[in-house]
Amino acid sequence: MMKAEKARDAAERLIEIEKARTIRKNFCHLPELPVLVDLGHGIRYCDAFLSATEAAELVVAIDQQPAGAWHTLTQRRLLNLGGVPHPSGSWSEPLPETITGLVTSRLVAMGVFEDSPDQAKT
Repeated sequence: MMKAEKARDAAERLIEIEKARTIRKNFCHLPELPVLVDLGHGIRYCDAFLSATEAAELVVAIDQQPAGAWHTLTQRRLLNLGGVPHPSGSWSEPLPETITGLVTSRLVAMGVFEDSPDQAKT
């Protein structure tokens, strides 16, 4: 991509961010949503998706999951929330309230998903 095209794309992204901020100011009765920036190539970035308090609350909720829920893999642990994968399909389980309240509902409100996701992996 040439320099002029890159500069034009960057300027368009800044305009989108400013439009989003203006819309939020005009609808101050709505909860403040973080700004989602489209970086191109299917990549989107959000600088402050959770506040420090919300992030701490989410960590506590994850840490409170039963020890048997964690799967040990090579060099990491895996926690399936919302269901357990199985070769014949998933066994659905409800997501913890902290995940739905802090993460999935915000992703839907930001337009990342049309419907609330039903699974999360940490």
